[in-house]
Amino acid sequence: MVDFYQAVQPDIRAIEARLDSDEARGLDSSCLREALRELRWRLEYTSDLAGARVNLERIQGLASSPAPPCATNPDEEGS
Repeated sequence: MVDFYQAVQPDIRAIEARLDSDEARGLDSSCLREALRELRWRLEYTSDLAGARVNLERIQGLASSPAPPCATNPDEEGS
């Protein structure tokens, strides 16, 4: 888990920088922020490497979306 944690830090920082920029422009980044919080929790408080990998893949998918789901733009499941 430590190796994975260290390996994904550059990806996490890049996504956080993008979110900071989006938020400065007034965009809603709540969904992606929450997914990042979950990833940090998995990395720092569990040994669930498989869950952390799945969570990271979800985050990368959300981050690559032109319009990630948010309170005003829910995903296909409505959340």
